[in-house]
Amino acid sequence: AADADPGHELVGFFLAHAARLAAAAGDAGRREALAARAVATAPELVRSFRDGAEANLAAGDPTSARELTELAAALAPTDLAVLDLQRRLRAADTAS
Repeated sequence: AADADPGHELVGFFLAHAARLAAAAGDAGRREALAARAVATAPELVRSFRDGAEANLAAGDPTSARELTELAAALAPTDLAVLDLQRRLRAADTAS
């Protein structure tokens, strides 16, 4: 979908999902390439995913928070705020 219309407003979002799938498959090189494309297309994506995850977590929706955190982590795996979100979600899992 991202290649079909490179100017589409959701290209970065599609690329982020592809990067998440590459990360889940253990394909670090592909994840990195897709993440770079996603961030180049939509530089605000990581922040948007983080902010959405924070809002979902605060609203008591860890499932949605986890999905957005996975997208953010696929784009920025060393981002400290993303790592903190992952830690808090793991803690919420163990507390349940």
